[in-house]
Amino acid sequence: MKEKIKTIVIGKPQVETGLKPITVRAYLYTTGESVEHASNIYSALQFNFVELICRNYSKGTDLMFAYNDPNKRSEGTLYIGEWNDGVIEHE
Repeated sequence: MKEKIKTIVIGKPQVETGLKPITVRAYLYTTGESVEHASNIYSALQFNFVELICRNYSKGTDLMFAYNDPNKRSEGTLYIGEWNDGVIEHE
């Protein structure tokens, strides 16, 4: 079984706070000229770390960044969804 995914709120200490899990609606990608989003998502659950970047980023959704290796953050993915209490619901 995979180890617990670490969730991070940028600028705040790590606190285990609640029970309502993070939900993901779409991931963001660039086309070279603009930022687009796709709802056919690659699950944020497949990453080791999920960071909250901004609450209420767009129309009540939060902006999150998911990645596996802190030394290779450029391989991460931006997601929009609901951070809720910042916990991951394991399958």
